[in-house]
Amino acid sequence: MLLVAAVPAYAQEFPRWEAFGGFSYAKVNLGPQAGLFVPTNRNYYGIDLVFNFNPYKNIRLLLIDFAVQQGGTNACPSPCPFKSISVLTSQSLFGPQFTVRRRKATIFGNGLVGVTNTRLVAALGGGLFDDLVRRTNLALAFGGGLDVNWKRRIAIRLFQADYIPTRLADTWEKHYSVSTGVVFKFDYRIRR
Repeated sequence: MLLVAAVPAYAQEFPRWEAFGGFSYAKVNLGPQAGLFVPTNRNYYGIDLVFNFNPYKNIRLLLIDFAVQQGGTNACPSPCPFKSISVLTSQSLFGPQFTVRRRKATIFGNGLVGVTNTRLVAALGGGLFDDLVRRTNLALAFGGGLDVNWKRRIAIRLFQADYIPTRLADTWEKHYSVSTGVVFKFDYRIRR
């Protein structure tokens, strides 16, 4: 009897807090006005970290979605005085995420706002680095994804895909990002 009564109660529970960490891939187009970042359209790899609060079963508030990706560039003329040069791009976003929670999975979609930061970083040797160029711009993000529940407090994010338009020098640039990793869930509440 108790086992049967517990099944509907479990279906109505949802975590109050969630944290995600995983691998991030970004296709970044730095636009024609970013001539120092050669080539201007590249693939970058890194990490994505997300922390969110769930006031309701079907609404997440992303307090921070922070992703960092890095890739090489050939911006330095030959002979290059630096040991190596790379492009480091990061996004800090926040906003609402709408979810459809089921016992085995959660589907979500979001509209976020924040900033993106792009840096041309030179390795000077001896573990020292210098920013040759740094740009911070307005960024939006529109996308969604799928979390598959593995255990009660752990889910696997199969994918999160986002289109990230970025405003730079009065034009909009197109960025794309895909992430995968693990979601940790805390402080379960009963749906009201």
